[in-house]
Amino acid sequence: MESSSLVKDYNPVTPAAFARGYIVYCSFGHPHLVCRPEHIPDDPMLPHPIYAFRSGRVFAEQFLHDLDPWRNSQFIISTLFDYLHITSFGSGYKPVTSQLNEVAEALVDERLVMFELWDIAEHPNVVKQQLQKSDKTRSSDAAGSSAPKRSSGADLASPEKKAPAPSSTSSAPVVTGAGKKADTSKASEPQASEASAKKAPAPKKAPPQSMEECVQRLADARKRLEETGEYQPKYSQSELTELAEKGELNDRFFVRLIFGDVSKAENTSLGFPRPDSKRAPYWATTFDQMENADTDPMLLAALFGIDHKEISPDQEFTLAIIDSHSMPPKAERETFIPTFEKMKDFSKRELKGDLKERKIPQGVIDEVLSEEGAIEFEKTIETYKEKGGNIFDEQDFKEFLEIENNNNQNQSLARFRIMNQFGANQLFSGNGLTKIDKSSDWGSKTKGNYGVVESFTFERDPLEINQLENAVKLIKAPRV
Repeated sequence: MESSSLVKDYNPVTPAAFARGYIVYCSFGHPHLVCRPEHIPDDPMLPHPIYAFRSGRVFAEQFLHDLDPWRNSQFIISTLFDYLHITSFGSGYKPVTSQLNEVAEALVDERLVMFELWDIAEHPNVVKQQLQKSDKTRSSDAAGSSAPKRSSGADLASPEKKAPAPSSTSSAPVVTGAGKKADTSKASEPQASEASAKKAPAPKKAPPQSMEECVQRLADARKRLEETGEYQPKYSQSELTELAEKGELNDRFFVRLIFGDVSKAENTSLGFPRPDSKRAPYWATTFDQMENADTDPMLLAALFGIDHKEISPDQEFTLAIIDSHSMPPKAERETFIPTFEKMKDFSKRELKGDLKERKIPQGVIDEVLSEEGAIEFEKTIETYKEKGGNIFDEQDFKEFLEIENNNNQNQSLARFRIMNQFGANQLFSGNGLTKIDKSSDWGSKTKGNYGVVESFTFERDPLEINQLENAVKLIKAPRV
C-alpha cells in the first residue's frame, strides 16, 4: 500500500526541465538540497554530500518515503523524477512507487546528490531565490485558511533565522519545488509556524564538560519531554548513518541503561557477567546521542533496541553515565561500533571454543551475521518467544528447533549463542545503529528506523561500578 503522502496522479505546475535543484524536507523537517552533479551551486558553506546513500537503495527509498508531507509538495517525488530525467512532460503515467525507486537509485549511483542544510539561511548561493512562497502557499494565505498548508518543498526558511536578502552576486537560479523561478526582486518570506518549529531538528550543544553538566542537561531534557510529550532526536537518519560509518566514537561521556535500581547497580559491573563464561559485555551510546531522551527508561529502551516485551511493568532502571577519560586502562577491555563485519571477526575469535564444543562449523558465523541472517533469526526468535521460550535457556531453544524441524539448526544455535553471550538480540541491525523497537509505545511515535549509534564493550575481568570511583555516575531512571 502506498503512503498517503505519495500521489498517483501528477500534474506539475511548471515543467522540471528548467530546474537546477530542489529543496526537500526530511521526516524531521530538516532542509536538504537535491540536485544533479552539474548543478551543484558554488557555495563555500555547502557541506559534503550525503554519502550514506552509497550503502544501498533501501536507505534512500526509506528517506524519500518518509519526507515531511506538510513541508514538501504533494508532487515532490514526481518532480524529482522529472528533474532526474530532465523532462518537460510530467510523469503521470508511471506509478509513484516506481518513480520513488528510480530517484532512490539515482541517489545511490550519484546521478543525484543530496546536501544537508542545517540552516538554509546560511547558504545564500543555494537558496536565497527559493525562499519566496509558491503561488499555492500565497493563495492559501490570502484565503485565510487555518488548515495545515503543504509547502512547495522550497518555500520554508529555517524557523530560527530569517533568510538573507537577495544580492546581485547570486549564482544561477535554482527553481523551487513547484517548478517556478523565484522572484529576486522581493524579500524572502520565511514561514515559521508553531507546527513546523516543533518538527525542527533538536538543537545541538557543545559536548558536556563534567558529570554535573550531564546530570543537569538530562534534567532539562526531562522538562522538555514532559511539556511536549514528544521525543526530538538531535540527528537525522542520514547523519546517524554517517556517524556509524566513521567507525569510531571519540566522545568523552557514554551512557548505558541498566536493569535494576541504583543500590543494586553499584555492586555490579557495567556489563552483566554470563553465568557460564563470565563474559561481561555491555552496549552503550554517547551522551550526545541520547541526551534528548532524558532518563525515561522506556524511551531509551525503544531507542536502544531493547525489546519492550522483555520489560516487566514494575521493572526499575538505572542510568550509568561513563566518563571514558577516567576509566581504568583498557588492558582487559575492547570497544568498537558493532557492525556485521566487526562482530563477525570478534565472534569468530571469541566463540571459537564455544562453537567447537557444540560441533558447529565456524563458517556459520558469516551466514548468521548478515542482513539475510538477521531477518531469519528475528522470525525464529519471535516464534520461539510466542511459544513461551526462554531466551536465556540454550537447551530449551535447542529443543524448540528440533520440535519445529528447523533446517538451519547450526545457524540458529550459533546466532542464539551470539545473542546469549554478547547481547546482540533479534533487533541487532549490523550497521552500527540501534534498531528502534517500533512495536513499543515510544517506538511507534518515533520517526525513522534507527535510534542511536551504539558501542559494544567487552570486559574479560570486569570491575564493579563502585570500584570505578569517579568514572561512573549512577542516577535513577524514572518513567515519564
